[in-house]
Amino acid sequence: MSGYPSDPEGRFRTIFEHSNDAIFLLDPEGDAILDVNPRACRMLGYSRVELLALRVSDVHPSEMREFAAFARTVLDTGSGWTNELSCLTRGGATLPAEMSASVIEIDGRPCVIAMVRDISERRRAEAELQRYRETLERLVEERTAELGRSEQRQRALVAIGQALVANLDREALFTAMARALREVLAVDRASLTLYDPVRDVVTVYALAGPSRSRAFPVGAELPRVGSHLQPVLDERRTVLCRDLESERRTPFEEELRREGLRSYIAAPLVTKGKILGTLNVGSAAPNGYSEDDAAFLAEIATQVAPCVDNMLAYEEIARLKARLEAENVYLQEEIKTQHDFEEIVGQSAAIRRVLKAVETVAPTDACVLLLGETGTGKELVARALHDLSARRHKPLVKVNCAAIPADSSRASCSATRRAPSRGRSRGRSAASSWPTEGPSSWTRSASCRSTFKRSCSACSRKGSSSAWADRPSGSGSG
Repeated sequence: MSGYPSDPEGRFRTIFEHSNDAIFLLDPEGDAILDVNPRACRMLGYSRVELLALRVSDVHPSEMREFAAFARTVLDTGSGWTNELSCLTRGGATLPAEMSASVIEIDGRPCVIAMVRDISERRRAEAELQRYRETLERLVEERTAELGRSEQRQRALVAIGQALVANLDREALFTAMARALREVLAVDRASLTLYDPVRDVVTVYALAGPSRSRAFPVGAELPRVGSHLQPVLDERRTVLCRDLESERRTPFEEELRREGLRSYIAAPLVTKGKILGTLNVGSAAPNGYSEDDAAFLAEIATQVAPCVDNMLAYEEIARLKARLEAENVYLQEEIKTQHDFEEIVGQSAAIRRVLKAVETVAPTDACVLLLGETGTGKELVARALHDLSARRHKPLVKVNCAAIPADSSRASCSATRRAPSRGRSRGRSAASSWPTEGPSSWTRSASCRSTFKRSCSACSRKGSSSAWADRPSGSGSG
């Protein structure tokens, strides 16, 4: 190493030979390697003699321009550092290197002494760290997106729950459900089918979405056996079809494909251990749904199934109620047609004779005296007379006999007279001063005066009534 700076104690040489970094003494202008230490030989795989026979460009064959620029910077400024160069080994491997260089004069000309460190392990660690960082960022993005989807799905579940509570009408309910589903799923068509185990058929119960079905409208029936819904109903599992172009298995799926659908999910509606039907969504895009989407629809189906069961029960109750009301109206009309006595219940011979007498006398203007024990229904008969009379649209006036003076009661029971009105017939009780356009009903209480009883009896003996109710012996008058 002639030409080295004065080194009387050999310190420079000791450092040079035993350094853990590879050291190169270079002549950039002459493209020559002037000296190397043992570490440099081990790093590149050459002996010292072989390495000194190489040129600088042999060690940096593809980066000579970058090395020349770095060497010029070192010569101009006195030192430099870079980690952007690499060295070619004897085996042809490229080692990324970190190079720290400074200027040294040898034989009066400036040379470069460079300390080179193999940073392959560091680069691998950095690359691994970068991959880990990218993986972590990807996981964070996926988790963030998953949380966003989860939030959307929770909102959809809440919206569907609100729709289930607020709507009992099938069309309104399913339209609200489909609207909530479209917030989180690509839904071009949604349908709900019901399974009839007696007939072993599946009926389209509700349909929603921009893509309406011509082959399977609301009310359409398809057999369970051989349909695309058979595994859903038989195995009670959610079925995901990613592409009807390549996965269709039944003629029904061919119909769906012809109508523009390419993928679908069908989830079972199960409640109280029984299968009600299926909840289905379809998309016009192939691979429109994932396994997560299928699991989400299955979760919705679990929530919807009890509500569908309640809705069916509600519809059945409404149907039975309407039927009961219709039958009730029919029976009432039948009763009116045969008897027309709404408040009198009974079919005995005595009751029928009384009702026949009521039908006979009611259309006339005759005064009627009703006789019978307390609680035998004299007022009901009076109401029946009123309801069948020509004055049934007028009020029925009831009078408590116990509150009427004895003289007035005798006069009232014995006679009536015409009011002097111009051609209009008004019934005016001789004992009362109020005019009435409807009949008066005189009722007797337990405290009725005995004089009123005798008056009524006298009236009955004179034949003042046009119709007589059957009276048991010993009955009182009313």
